[in-house]
Amino acid sequence: MALPPARLGAHQAELSAALAPLRRRCRSMREDVAAVHVQAVPEDDFARQFPYALKAPQKLNRVEYFKKLWTHPVTRAVKQPGWHTQKDWLRTGQRIRMLDVIGDRLLGDLLFGNREGTALARAISDEALGPFRAWERQQPYAQRR
Repeated sequence: MALPPARLGAHQAELSAALAPLRRRCRSMREDVAAVHVQAVPEDDFARQFPYALKAPQKLNRVEYFKKLWTHPVTRAVKQPGWHTQKDWLRTGQRIRMLDVIGDRLLGDLLFGNREGTALARAISDEALGPFRAWERQQPYAQRR
């Protein structure tokens, strides 16, 4: 399926090219998971997924190595030996520290990158805020300066 040329947003090829150096340099803590993951969001599912991506974390993720077969005492789920992602709810103190960090910041202030990610973060921010900045320049308070 060909996308129309006027489509907004980064194309898969552009994202892959920008993320290629990160994928070469970084490896995941788990062998079966990519260090950098990008997934297209279907247009009809965007309204559901977008707010979820913007919410503050509720859980703490960590990677743990199981030396032997492990069975959950309640659910009886069995985990094979190897690396597994574990999740725990954030504790009250952790949630307070997170609020101290992100509480007064706008979404654009929370997006950042390192090395190759810096250019990608700036491009995403510029594209996302472009229409707002253009609108803001047209406002009377901006023209009085």
